[in-house]
Amino acid sequence: MSKPIIVVADDDRALLDAVSTRLAAAGFEVHTAQDGYMAVQEARRVHPDVVLLDIGMPAGDGFSVHDRLQQFEGHEAPQYVYMTGSREGSVTKAARAKHAFALMHKPFDGRELTAVLRSAVRQRRGKQFAAAERERQAQTEADDWPS
Repeated sequence: MSKPIIVVADDDRALLDAVSTRLAAAGFEVHTAQDGYMAVQEARRVHPDVVLLDIGMPAGDGFSVHDRLQQFEGHEAPQYVYMTGSREGSVTKAARAKHAFALMHKPFDGRELTAVLRSAVRQRRGKQFAAAERERQAQTEADDWPS
């Protein structure tokens, strides 16, 4: 199976580099962006399994990036994981409203982040596998009909 593809977007370059290095070492194919605009462009280009978004970024916060990507989804939608330094309940509520896979509060443990992202990939790829199985089953049933 191919490497899980992750787009990581955060305007904090040091955090972006640290997360990217950890995820690459854990076997992910990592693509990065330092603002919302670049996150949208990169995600549209690579069709990631997961988009890891900082909530507070220039050129589009994590929530608006999520909204923009949903406008273009012609393929299986990625899982969304948000990162934030905020502990406000409104942030948690907004992430839930977006059906985010997870919300990570900074600072977070790298092992925990890796585990969350692996779970998100498994869930997304499980959906893809189920969809492919349904398609194969439909084709098999169609092939079984007499001519």
